[in-house]
Amino acid sequence: MRERKMLAKRNIMPEEVRNAKLLLSKGLSDAEVASIIGRSVSAVVNIRNGAYDFMLADVPNDTPDDSRVYILLKSIDSRLYQQNEDMKKAIDRLTGLNSALVELQNEIKVCSSCMTAMLDALNDLKRQNSPQAEPEATPTKYPGKDFENWGEVIRRVEVYGDKFIADNLRGTKASLDGVTLYLACTPSTKKFLKSSAVAIPRIKQQCRNVIGYGVEVNVVDL
Repeated sequence: MRERKMLAKRNIMPEEVRNAKLLLSKGLSDAEVASIIGRSVSAVVNIRNGAYDFMLADVPNDTPDDSRVYILLKSIDSRLYQQNEDMKKAIDRLTGLNSALVELQNEIKVCSSCMTAMLDALNDLKRQNSPQAEPEATPTKYPGKDFENWGEVIRRVEVYGDKFIADNLRGTKASLDGVTLYLACTPSTKKFLKSSAVAIPRIKQQCRNVIGYGVEVNVVDL
């Protein structure tokens, strides 16, 4: 039978515990520390969890570090120092960039104000050089558009026997807003239309005959 060779298990030394602790404090993983000190990952886990802290009392303060660990620690410290310096430079650059952005924002505000002033000046110049627009119609006191067939409605009211009503309607202004007919009248005509029992019905009847649909009549001041 083939004899199995039993590998001797080397006891963990206090220096290894110290070196592992130092390496772990620098942020190295359990596997990386195990590879450096020549121990298993489980042993490093035990060291990290404090299983061998009692050994640290046996390591004199003046015991030199293992050369590999010493070199690696120096390298890590140097790298961390360089990273810290790079971070400071990056922060300085970001601070400078932020200041530049603030200045740019202020310049943009100034340019925006200048552009607004220029556009206002151009619009004023355009208005001065453009042909004179026709004056807008004076707004009436009632909505809608002028009722172009109002004269025909008055004529029909007169033809069909209501001459007195037709005479009172002359001089009024009519505006049609959907199905509402606004009649702008003098005070006397307004009083007549509201007191007459047949005037408004006659107007509604002839409006239906002229435009083809019924309307509501609203009497307003001229």
